[in-house]
Amino acid sequence: MTRFLSDEQFEEYIAPLTADQSSSIRDIRALIMQYAPELVEKIDDGKWFGGLLTYDNPEGQFVFALGPRSKGLTTFHMMPFYGSKSLQELHAPSLKKFLSGKSCIKFSLASDLPKQSIIDIIDSGTKQMPTIMASFQKRKDP
Repeated sequence: MTRFLSDEQFEEYIAPLTADQSSSIRDIRALIMQYAPELVEKIDDGKWFGGLLTYDNPEGQFVFALGPRSKGLTTFHMMPFYGSKSLQELHAPSLKKFLSGKSCIKFSLASDLPKQSIIDIIDSGTKQMPTIMASFQKRKDP
């Protein structure tokens, strides 16, 4: 089973983007492919992440969204960061100037990001997602 877009599909996706966006998306995607190869990539057509690349775990849980935003910026939504106090405590200080929401960072170039923080969020965060989602479900259940 192919988990990621084909090279042709990916090149078509980034073709209309700025050089910085293309480079940034390519860089973050490479980290996802390296550190979380079990994720499933698609181009989202939904309300919240429409037009972004989204990544779900094999259980179908949303993990990341990546893609272009206005003014030549790129966005990376990180559900593990949102759901893990330990990841927040460890990486919020280095991500502070990029944070644009509880789970989202915006940036011009991926090379400006703290690479080890991004790798840890992708690597350990992806592994934590089933536990994170179970704890959210527990809070919702009476």
